[in-house]
Amino acid sequence: MTSPGSSTSSSTKTTGTPASITSKFVIALILMVGVGLGYGLGYGSGGKLSQTDAVEINKMIRTYIADNPGFVLEVLTNYNQQQRDAARQQALNLVKVNDGKTIIGNPDGDVTIYEFSDYNCGYCKRVFADLMDLVREDGNIRLVIKEFPILAESSTQAAQISMAAAELGRFEEIHTALMQWTGRIDASAFSRILADAGINPQEIQAEIAKGEINAIIAQTRATAEALDIGGTPAFVIGDEIAPGAISRSEMAAMVARARNN
Repeated sequence: MTSPGSSTSSSTKTTGTPASITSKFVIALILMVGVGLGYGLGYGSGGKLSQTDAVEINKMIRTYIADNPGFVLEVLTNYNQQQRDAARQQALNLVKVNDGKTIIGNPDGDVTIYEFSDYNCGYCKRVFADLMDLVREDGNIRLVIKEFPILAESSTQAAQISMAAAELGRFEEIHTALMQWTGRIDASAFSRILADAGINPQEIQAEIAKGEINAIIAQTRATAEALDIGGTPAFVIGDEIAPGAISRSEMAAMVARARNN
């Protein structure tokens, strides 16, 4: 997904309804109409359907579809929309899986903001201050950072370090340091940030080596793809998805709507 105020990866995705799904639904629709007409002819009351009746029913089905193309299109459109809505809801549910410990703000807040973020993303850094101010001033927001490294190899390394720091109970501190870092995000930056925080790099590496962190990052990538999120930052608040560097007022409005729902 390309949107104003977002950094995107180079991968693209094509979406749409497979022809097989549409054709199967048309067949199902024809069968339903046929069954209904069969009952009207007495077939449902125990009688046998003769070949003549079968031919007549086929003609009636063809005539009905030919005379009512708008109805068939409406049914197919509604069906496809229901499928899209169901897939979207399933993807939204996936966002809530593996919240882990990358949490800032009130852990028991009544509204959760999920941010898909990359430490090499300039737009993520731009909205960071507004996002943090909103979380602190509201006092009842639970902010969950979904580490979504898509811009560089160092993005993945930074995500691993921040998630490992979360396992040590130091996530907000390291997340803030990475977001406020103004130079290149590289090995020297990581060393400096961990040294300033007094964290032993070996403890970080030990957490990364367990494998769970990489599994969570992979799951976040799959969730982003399901939600058609291809850039950072991207926010999920309630049932709303907002790609790009949205303003503080837009964030606050989404939080208010989530509370009202």
